[in-house]
Amino acid sequence: MVVTSFLRTPKPLGIRRAVEGDAEPLRELHARSLRQLAVGHYHASQVEAMIAAGTLDDTLIADGHYFIAEMRGDIVGCVGWSLRLPGYLAHGVDDQPERAKPASADEQAEVPRLRALYVDPLHTRRGVARRLVHYAEADMMAAGYPLVSLDAMLSAVDLYRALGYRTVSHGMSTLLDNVAFRYVHMRKWLDVAIAAHA
Repeated sequence: MVVTSFLRTPKPLGIRRAVEGDAEPLRELHARSLRQLAVGHYHASQVEAMIAAGTLDDTLIADGHYFIAEMRGDIVGCVGWSLRLPGYLAHGVDDQPERAKPASADEQAEVPRLRALYVDPLHTRRGVARRLVHYAEADMMAAGYPLVSLDAMLSAVDLYRALGYRTVSHGMSTLLDNVAFRYVHMRKWLDVAIAAHA
C-alpha cells in the first residue's frame, strides 16, 4: 500500500500570544482536556469542581503571558505564566504551610509560576506540551527570571519531571462543595549556571 506524502507530513505547529477573543475557545479546550486526560488521577466530581472554579485567569491574557499552540488554525494547546498566585491556592494547604496563604504579586516576584498548561486530547504525545513549556520558559528568561515554579496536576507530574522540574511539596486545595483537589508543587532552574551555585 502506498502512503501519500500528505499522510506522512506532520501538521505545522505555530505558537502565538492569546488575545481576548480566544478566552471562550480556551475555556472549552481546558474543560475537554481535563475531562479526558485527568481520568485515572481524579474523580469526575473533582474534575467538574475544577472546571466550575475557573481554569482560565483572564489576567494572563491581558498581561500578554498566555500562549496558544495552533495547527492549521485550530487551537491544540495553551500555557501561561504569572507572578500572581492562582485562585485555588487561596484555599489550599500543603506540606509547607507558609506557601498556602494568598500573596501579592510583589511577594511572589522572585519566582514566576507556569500556569494552565492544557493540550487537546486529540493532539497528545505529539510534542505540543513540550513546545509550549519551552516557549513560556524562554519568555520568562527574557523577562529576567531564572527560576520557575508550578503546581502540577497529578496527571502531569511525569511530563514536568521529563522537562526538568523537581518536586518541592505536595498540596491540596478545597474547591466548590468541599471537593479536595491534590497537586504537586515543582520548580526548575532555567539558568543552569545559576542553578549550579543555588
